[in-house]
Amino acid sequence: MLCLTTACKKEYSYEGGPVKSVDTVSTPEVVNYAPYTEGAVYNYMYNTKTDTFYYSMTVTGDTLIQGNTFFIQSDGYNKQYNRYSEGVYYYFEPAYQSTTSNHPAAIRPVLYDYYPLNGHWSDTVKATTFSGNPETALLDYHIIQKATPKTVMGNTYSKVIGVKQDGYLIIEGKAYSLGTIGNYYYADSVGFLEKDSPTDTIRLISYSLKTQ
Repeated sequence: MLCLTTACKKEYSYEGGPVKSVDTVSTPEVVNYAPYTEGAVYNYMYNTKTDTFYYSMTVTGDTLIQGNTFFIQSDGYNKQYNRYSEGVYYYFEPAYQSTTSNHPAAIRPVLYDYYPLNGHWSDTVKATTFSGNPETALLDYHIIQKATPKTVMGNTYSKVIGVKQDGYLIIEGKAYSLGTIGNYYYADSVGFLEKDSPTDTIRLISYSLKTQ
């Protein structure tokens, strides 16, 4: 079965470039939803339906992936790779195997900070089953909040952008909805703020930035 993004936690991947709604693009504003410099620390609370966990992500440096620089965040066990370029935020997903399929490594655009409210883009997700059959799905994104306040864990952030991510399974050219995978929120001059999904939530408790 094809595994889509955080519906399968950190085991996911995609191929293909974004399909953008060109008519919804607005003039860029000066924002920074990824102020990740080396030494910055983010403390999160992770809730499932049955458990609550706490973890910290520290920016440990950067690395080159496909010729581009990605900053590295680590909780001491796992690493995440992110990149910002000209208003677009990218996430690198290493190759992995799900229970039925091989998923190739890829770079996925997760946010366009200059898109207006209701701005939209899509990504094609591809995998190959162990028997060699191709699988295809679609990740569909919409801007659901734009530069407005949001309170998380008692802290109010003045300029927050929100992204809704829906999933679709593609079978014989037809799209079958898998529902909303999650809503993701980023605060200007802070970074990743919150994730809400049907199975879990992640919320920022506190953070410490490092200036360079």
